[in-house]
Amino acid sequence: MVETLRKLSFKLDCQLDSIGCQAEILSDVKTLLYHLKEDMDKAVHIGEERAYYHEHHRMVRVLAELMHFTVKELNKDYEDAHCISGKLYAKITGKEGDQDNE
Repeated sequence: MVETLRKLSFKLDCQLDSIGCQAEILSDVKTLLYHLKEDMDKAVHIGEERAYYHEHHRMVRVLAELMHFTVKELNKDYEDAHCISGKLYAKITGKEGDQDNE
């Protein structure tokens, strides 16, 4: 049982590290989106929206793709961490039932 708990806690730690990295990426995306908004507001203010359209469009495309894949990976890692947490709980409380699969 101790070895199983050790393996499960290691897996959970790995998943939480991955979730932390993805949260950091999302924070960076938030910062970049804020900067993009400022740049777009500035372009509108000086009447040069058309001059910056392609640059802003490229940034939006890149950020949208980054958000898509990061959120997809984050959701998967969260589900994995939740599953591991359930297995740990079952092992510790003795309610193993069908959660014994590693």
